[in-house]
Amino acid sequence: MNGHGTLAADSASVDYTLLERQVRALLDGEPNFIARAANFAAFVYETLPDLNWAGFYFPDERGLVLGPFVGRPACSPLPPGRGVCGSAFVSRSTQIVEDVHAVADHIECDAASRSEIVVPLMDKGVCFGVFDIDSPSPARFTRDDAAGVERLVGVFVEIVSGNAGARHESGDLARVLALGRAHAALIGDLASDIDSLLDATAIAVTLSHLDTLLRAHLTFEHEWLFPRLARGENALLRKRVERLNGDVADLAEQWDTFRETWRDASTIAADTAGFRREWNAIARAIDGCLAAERDDLFVAAEPLIQH
Repeated sequence: MNGHGTLAADSASVDYTLLERQVRALLDGEPNFIARAANFAAFVYETLPDLNWAGFYFPDERGLVLGPFVGRPACSPLPPGRGVCGSAFVSRSTQIVEDVHAVADHIECDAASRSEIVVPLMDKGVCFGVFDIDSPSPARFTRDDAAGVERLVGVFVEIVSGNAGARHESGDLARVLALGRAHAALIGDLASDIDSLLDATAIAVTLSHLDTLLRAHLTFEHEWLFPRLARGENALLRKRVERLNGDVADLAEQWDTFRETWRDASTIAADTAGFRREWNAIARAIDGCLAAERDDLFVAAEPLIQH
């Protein structure tokens, strides 16, 4: 029996190639993003055996916020970078968990859930959310399941994104700005964590997470956000975009230099004072760039959302 009470075949017999064709047909005829996400979650919930939850989380400045789902009511928002969903979002990699109770920072929304897969929604190198499925059975999901769900999620992303990032450039500026704010909030949290950490290994791990997210954020701004804002008629906003685009380019260059020097725990441990000195400098640059986005660019762009 499925977790939702429907007779289902053993997971080894799931034909993900067939499911790909079916979900493509289901989503192709519907232009609305929310409707597509809702039907995708319902499709996965009904076609995969032994699930008790399937749904989306999307980022905003508070963390990851619940999107369309099927199953029991769920936690929202999820704290930035926390839990299995937070790990998938920050690392931009699929998470397979055999026993959620063994995950130190697991966020329990349904005590019946025992195993989990979370797949990041990747569009042109930027993570704009995660898709999460839970099962009441321990070790329910195999690597084949993860690969299959990744294929299904790939169809969803392909359809909602359109060609050349059209989903982000289609006029839905509110969602684009929310993604930018969410990235910035997570980057700020990770930078604060590094300020407080003393162990070189812990610092190196957090730096790796920050590296992934910061590069994704800078790519998102350069390739999607800034071009979208610069096309508008507001001359002042265009000047702000031009100025911040230069700041972002400078930050990317500084960050590359910083990471070339401080690659891993051993280099950090060998010269802790030197690391702290250079970290403080790059942290100020990151903070300055994020503050300019938050207090200048995003504020100036708000009227565009309302019109």
